[in-house]
Amino acid sequence: MKLFDTLRMKAIGLGPHPRQIKILVCGPTLYEMCHLGHARVLYFYDLMTRYFTHKGFHAMTVVTITDIDPKISAKAIGIGISTQALSDRFMNELLHDMSLLEIGGFLLLARVSNYVNAAIGLIKKLSSEKLAYSASGNIYIDVRKILRYGEMSGMSYDRIKELRIDIAPNKHNPGDILLWNSINFSCQQFFDPAFGNGIPWWHIQDASIAMSIFEGHYDVHGGGIELIYPHHETILGQLRALTNIARPVNWWTHVGTVTIRGNKMSNSLSNTLKIRDIAREFLPNVIKLYLLSKHYREELSFSKTCLKKYAAIDKLITESVISEKNSDCISYSNKIFAKFQTYLDNDFDTQGALSIMLEGIANGIDRNILSKMTDIFGLYY
Repeated sequence: MKLFDTLRMKAIGLGPHPRQIKILVCGPTLYEMCHLGHARVLYFYDLMTRYFTHKGFHAMTVVTITDIDPKISAKAIGIGISTQALSDRFMNELLHDMSLLEIGGFLLLARVSNYVNAAIGLIKKLSSEKLAYSASGNIYIDVRKILRYGEMSGMSYDRIKELRIDIAPNKHNPGDILLWNSINFSCQQFFDPAFGNGIPWWHIQDASIAMSIFEGHYDVHGGGIELIYPHHETILGQLRALTNIARPVNWWTHVGTVTIRGNKMSNSLSNTLKIRDIAREFLPNVIKLYLLSKHYREELSFSKTCLKKYAAIDKLITESVISEKNSDCISYSNKIFAKFQTYLDNDFDTQGALSIMLEGIANGIDRNILSKMTDIFGLYY
């Protein structure tokens, strides 16, 4: 079985491996309803976990949920409620959306606000080792001291400093990344005697979950492709510094964007298709089949016409699953299932696996073998 690693830019085999697979996924921020792009990420890692489980691994998948963020604060102030109330509301909305899509049974959700003390401890460790410094009350990680920073995104330091992430006075270097924000934290704040009031910043939030649950060394880190820089680049740098392990994560995996009319679907662009709205028109299996139709690393351009096509395919699968006929040729069905697994073993080629499943249906595959396929895909019939 091979899985594409963004850091090494090639598919890497599992090889001799312990029977436990540890997966960490960067999930949504709790300030708006989730959309089809979020659904694609959540569904892919739910499917990944299902397949590892089918292969005999004990797979543990944790999804980080961001509930500390300026966007949450700004929205809470705008509608006159607390940030806690707002994030709680959208946490419930997320859980409802996941139930509508019938995904997430294998996913453990971790809210970053529950790991603030862990984040503070990590910042102090980085500071004590002279890898982080204080400037105007904020704390930054000095990326020039981090092993091979820029390796995942393929950027030199000169290119990184041109991007000017976290623009602020008194930073040592333009490319340094914020760890603790004591200046612009709006109505969310936490207190530490050494740091005063502030909030742990985005990248250290997820690193604190990785360190707390997996001790900073695990198998798969995942999320949307837009997270490669600065988010995943910085998490990798932090984990390298905190664990002294050059490759703390075995595979960095990234799901392609969902686009609409040529633009990335994004809450910030106000061009999203909410999970809630799509689920009113299409069954969960239809949405999942649609998401399976492209390899996870490829861009998926939204098409309602295409969704309707998979509604027809869903009916075809339903008829085959509930059929009382078993195949007269079990050997053929077993060969189809073997080919199905071969595609998934090749970097989760769901497009190929789906085509094999439909080929089997067209040729009278045994319904018990078909049920194994639909179980792996998380399709409920």
